[in-house]
Amino acid sequence: MPAGLIVYNDTNNLVIDGAYANLALFAKGVTTTTTAAGDTSYVSFTIPNCPDWPLIAVRSPAGAWAAVRAFTSGNAIVDIVCKGAPGAVVEYFVFARTPNDVPAQYLEVKSETGQIVFNAALRYLRIVGVHELLPSSNGTDGFTVDYPAGKNYAVFQDGPAASTRVVNQSPVPSQQDWWLYTFRGMLAITGNTFKLVSANFASQRWGPTTPPNYSVAAGAYVVDVTGY
Repeated sequence: MPAGLIVYNDTNNLVIDGAYANLALFAKGVTTTTTAAGDTSYVSFTIPNCPDWPLIAVRSPAGAWAAVRAFTSGNAIVDIVCKGAPGAVVEYFVFARTPNDVPAQYLEVKSETGQIVFNAALRYLRIVGVHELLPSSNGTDGFTVDYPAGKNYAVFQDGPAASTRVVNQSPVPSQQDWWLYTFRGMLAITGNTFKLVSANFASQRWGPTTPPNYSVAAGAYVVDVTGY
């Protein structure tokens, strides 16, 4: 029968499974936002030669999130949004499936199909916490949480965290001129302190029609990137 390897850490979390590939650090860098979007700003760029659809973790004292907009032939188009005006600096970390062309070091684990699922030469995604993000609809800050000091952290979201505010802005009391304001939530990182912040991301005029009000929570995953 086929052999396999399963490794748990001292908190009983699965860290290596011979049937599944882990995500390893593929690239990292620093970027600067270029385009305004409401009270946020964003930048788009391409990460080439990715072995698979990547995951992007970010770190910003203002608050930021990242999303992979498209992935074609190894090229990942990434959007990074940050709270504040264009010119905001955001650090990013790209994690992707373990490539097969990395020389083995100390320990290498392959699946039954020959795909490398773990290579001790690589630096793997280390998730140390998760938080639910539900932004305010007026741009005020949310919760604050501290992680152990002496380490570096980044964060990625599993989707957009959004809330809305519906406002009738007609100057005439008997008339209606409705606007929909959309706020996005993200985690701001300063040292080992994380804060949920929100910012007006977009606004849309609906005129005499009342727009729908909604809110969408997202999961934010804290990543230990010490030494990365």
